[in-house]
Amino acid sequence: MERILIIYPLEGWVNYALGALKGHEVEVIKKYPLALKHLEANRPYYAVCCGLDDRHTIPIFEKAFELSHETRLIPIAKGLDEVVDFAKAWDSDLARKEKEVPIGKEWLQDPLQTYEILRLFPQTSEWICSELAANAAANDRPVLFEGEPGTGKKTLAQEIHRLSQRGKAGAACRVLHCDSGAVQDQLVGVLQSNASGVLAPTVSSVELVEGGTLILAGIEHLQRPAQLALLELLEDPAMIFIRPGSRNRISVDVRIIATANCFLRPLLDDLFDGDLFYRLSLNYIRVPALRQQPDLVERLARKFLERLRAEPTKPMTAQPPPSQAGASAAEPFSPGALRVLKLYSWPRNIGELKSAMHYAALRAPSQIDVTHLPPWIVNAAGRAEQ
Repeated sequence: MERILIIYPLEGWVNYALGALKGHEVEVIKKYPLALKHLEANRPYYAVCCGLDDRHTIPIFEKAFELSHETRLIPIAKGLDEVVDFAKAWDSDLARKEKEVPIGKEWLQDPLQTYEILRLFPQTSEWICSELAANAAANDRPVLFEGEPGTGKKTLAQEIHRLSQRGKAGAACRVLHCDSGAVQDQLVGVLQSNASGVLAPTVSSVELVEGGTLILAGIEHLQRPAQLALLELLEDPAMIFIRPGSRNRISVDVRIIATANCFLRPLLDDLFDGDLFYRLSLNYIRVPALRQQPDLVERLARKFLERLRAEPTKPMTAQPPPSQAGASAAEPFSPGALRVLKLYSWPRNIGELKSAMHYAALRAPSQIDVTHLPPWIVNAAGRAEQ
């Protein structure tokens, strides 16, 4: 349990911090001057600053770093713009003072890492993502997920649909992969010649999910014409579109959820339409990578292994001897195996972890040891430990 000070001028974000940090000794201060005095007098090991403001927050950052290793400041921002603007302001302010920051500036090296709190308190990422997903399910606006491949964005998108009014009403949910060359034709349809040479319309993806949800996976691959077609659809309150090659106006009722395997903001205007980005990001959820959540690695590994070994029609391994059965049920991983799982960086995230558990379950009669894990994972973990 850590001693944590929450400094918040923004009411909305303190709820995330309080909910995420249950189980810790948390104190809340609303005013910046009091926060500065408290930092100097009590020196909590972590201080959570909800909302970044150049004039007030920079002195708090400076005070935190004056306390060296005893205090670590965690910023929670409303979004990427706020983080980047504050990073620039803080850097320029420190440069004018010719002052070096001894520790804790890692988050500024990657300003896209909006929630530093996810790295320091890994258990909070699941809470924050689920909370944001629940909020997105409660409204009917577009949703944008950003995160590395394999972080579970599509699963979260499907969960939002399931929890929404559309999902509860039994409406359809369909996934359209945007890396297809014909994605624009699939999105809004096209007129094609049939066997008799007569032009006939194809049914578009938005029509197939009428009343439901369309998940656009890998939206960073969407070509410009398709981006503009999607933007026109989202900007029209009646969601009316005209199929290419036709004059008929078609009205649809569909919710759009998009997932991106990269951060779209650096691509704006050059490769991705800025207006479309802001239209999609009315509900924005950044899904952190698995390497930022070492505690989640262990929980997911246990869950995957439990599911694999519980499949009645597909026994993964022979049953363990009676002498080992109790140990297997109590602890499925040896300490060495757990250390490897936490040291490995999981570049392909949850999908790679699930595959590794499948690999290990096929080889381990009971408790999984280092020898049962994929050798490339063991070798990479060994290099990371050196």
